[in-house]
Amino acid sequence: MIAKLILIMGVSGTGKSTLASALAKHLNFCYFDVDDFHSDQAISFMKRGVPINPTMRQAWIERMEHHFSSTEFDNKNIVLAYSGLKQTHRKTLSALANEFTYVLIQPDKAILQERLQKRKTHFFSPNLLTDQLNQFEPLSNSEAEKTILLTMKQTSQQQISSIVQQQKP
Repeated sequence: MIAKLILIMGVSGTGKSTLASALAKHLNFCYFDVDDFHSDQAISFMKRGVPINPTMRQAWIERMEHHFSSTEFDNKNIVLAYSGLKQTHRKTLSALANEFTYVLIQPDKAILQERLQKRKTHFFSPNLLTDQLNQFEPLSNSEAEKTILLTMKQTSQQQISSIVQQQKP
């Protein structure tokens, strides 16, 4: 079982991968971007601006669950960059760890649209932004208790400082 898991969540373009990578380095944790677990079919859909369907999303979660439940990750500390759109999926991933914290980068639609239009190296189509914003399920009360809220206007260093100071057991 993973010792400690920090899920950096937010829709595409919030900066979660940049933050998760920097935080993992700062804390000396392992870093993973869960986009690496998408199927070729799902990536093809998103490149074309087509949202992935619930079956694809569930298979994606199951691949991550299988991967991170292996003994290779026993007693490891991990930071995941993960959209976190669905409550049930957040619960599935957090159950893989002895201790976990959610970090949610709150979206700013104007900044998101600008970032996504400029981004050239990622498969996610900017046309999917509205769908992702609509798909994000609000945090439950129990999730909110374990969540550190950040803004997109904070620098990565400010975000890291906030996370380190606010770690919730």
